[in-house]
Amino acid sequence: MMLVVEHNSERSLYNDTEGSYLCSVLQCPPNTSNCEKRSETTSDKRFLTVNVKCMDRSGNITMTRQYTQNNPYGRNVYYKGLEETLSISYRSANIVLNLLNRH
Repeated sequence: MMLVVEHNSERSLYNDTEGSYLCSVLQCPPNTSNCEKRSETTSDKRFLTVNVKCMDRSGNITMTRQYTQNNPYGRNVYYKGLEETLSISYRSANIVLNLLNRH
């Protein structure tokens, strides 16, 4: 028996004290507006190949990293996942929340 897992999620980038953004294992440059993390098990399901990209507002890749890790889900599990993160400033988030709270 083989279990297939697909995963998609979106969340905010976190601005650290140095003014840069953390995208999975990458410390992205300050001009980062979004990042992407794609994960998929290898054909033998022993490993997970992970690709992480930092991107600017134009969609240009500013930093990238690929790594392989042991499949945390086990040898019988095929996993394919996509996480997209968006940069939003604290001020912008408050404006959006204020607009939503008016309705």
